[in-house]
Amino acid sequence: MSSDEQARALVDGDIDLGVARTVPVRPAVDSAVLGHDRFMLAVPADHAAAGQRTVSLRRLVRETFVGFSRTSSPSLHAELRSLLGGHGVGYDPAIEATEYTTIVGLVAAGEGVALVPAGVRRLQLPNVAYVKVADADARVALVRLSRIDEPQTIVANAITELTRTAAQ
Repeated sequence: MSSDEQARALVDGDIDLGVARTVPVRPAVDSAVLGHDRFMLAVPADHAAAGQRTVSLRRLVRETFVGFSRTSSPSLHAELRSLLGGHGVGYDPAIEATEYTTIVGLVAAGEGVALVPAGVRRLQLPNVAYVKVADADARVALVRLSRIDEPQTIVANAITELTRTAAQ
């Protein structure tokens, strides 16, 4: 589920805990940022940036993006649009998908480039290279979601405590 879908499912009582990439704006959802993950640029292996150590966001001005659906993931879509817009780059993906595996698969097929959290680089597909994004603000949160005014589950409490301990 996308971050927004998890927030709806929490409000509807379909799930008790969510782990998301953005903080959805939902009044009945509590959130805690667990950490941040750097963005990487996923590119086809024959792309000019494939051999570089880093790339800056402003260099992506003429790129065709593959990205998250603005319908199922409006929060993440808006966050990427804001991030790139702050560097003078428009974000209007030519192809939208709902999962990182699909997005990286489309990059492998040569359909464009994609900003993905660094952890996604473990998905090693033929014809895909990952390049670190150099800009300091090129990061995405990892967020715990739960319902407000409801005792947190054992798992939610454990995640929060683990994050607090790891930060010390």
